[in-house]
Amino acid sequence: EICHEKGALLHADCAQTFGKIPLNVKDLGVALASLNAHKLHGPKGVGALYVRKRLKLRRLFEGPPQEQGLRPGTENVPAIVGLAKAAEIAVRDMDEVMPQVNELTKQLADRLQEIPHVQINGPEIGSKNRLPGNLNITFKYIEGEAILMSLNYGGVYVSSGSACSSRSLVPSHVLTSIGLLHEEAHGSIRYTLSRLNTQEDVDHAVVETAKAVERLRAMTAFIPEEHSKRESEHATTFYKQRKEKLD
Repeated sequence: EICHEKGALLHADCAQTFGKIPLNVKDLGVALASLNAHKLHGPKGVGALYVRKRLKLRRLFEGPPQEQGLRPGTENVPAIVGLAKAAEIAVRDMDEVMPQVNELTKQLADRLQEIPHVQINGPEIGSKNRLPGNLNITFKYIEGEAILMSLNYGGVYVSSGSACSSRSLVPSHVLTSIGLLHEEAHGSIRYTLSRLNTQEDVDHAVVETAKAVERLRAMTAFIPEEHSKRESEHATTFYKQRKEKLD
């Protein structure tokens, strides 16, 4: 409404939402909307742009008139077909698949909250204000980047920032905007589940996360007393394995 009042054009980045929740560009009131294929389990490197009727865009580069004169270069037809098929499947199965994804996400959240000193960020899982499969959780007293690297070794792939800045050490502006302290935002991890994840994946993620958090908290002094004992089982095992490797 603010954009319309000021005569500004609004672009919506729908990469995370398309195929997960119902979308209607008219209801959104946007002039442009974009999405990509790999978020739908389609091929990487291809996306789509919705442009409102009678809206003319200036082309990016000079050259041949591909893509309606907006972007020159030979189109990647196999990738475009892959995007179309992925979008078709995502929209077709959305009502059936997304409740299942939400259920797995809730299980993951409930079990991770059994770890001391954690908090779920954002609206209630399964509510209309939360994207299916999205779980952002803060592990207090440790750095999110450290958890990310530790989980990576355990075969669990997460993000410590937004999708476009997972390697950035800057805390998420979204998390600080909803009231998290700087250090809390730094200790936050985003898990994203999809139609391809299973109960076994959730079980594995819980086990590896618990091990990582216990190990990392045992290595820092800036935590409550009950978590500062280096002789904890996981920490002892970690140091023993590390010493054996160095030897």
